[in-house]
Amino acid sequence: RVKDVLQAKVPVIVASKNAEDITRSRRLAIVTCGPGEIQLRREQGKSASITHHFLHGSSNSNSATVTDGKLKIDVRFHQANGDPLEWIDVQIS
Repeated sequence: RVKDVLQAKVPVIVASKNAEDITRSRRLAIVTCGPGEIQLRREQGKSASITHHFLHGSSNSNSATVTDGKLKIDVRFHQANGDPLEWIDVQIS
């Protein structure tokens, strides 16, 4: 663990989808054990496209802004039809 890189009230796994660390990578994958807000410290990037992938192949996309060096992601843990979240894809620009 690295202090002040990730804040969440539920267990979360964040992985870089390339060789850069999670504070610099423009491509992240997130798996969480529940709903709520995730805050990630960012050393680069100004905005993010966030796609929630649910069981049975459905997905929802939204965007977020990096503010004061932090990216805040609001996790929706279930689709409206009850399908659970599998993972979150984050593309940062």
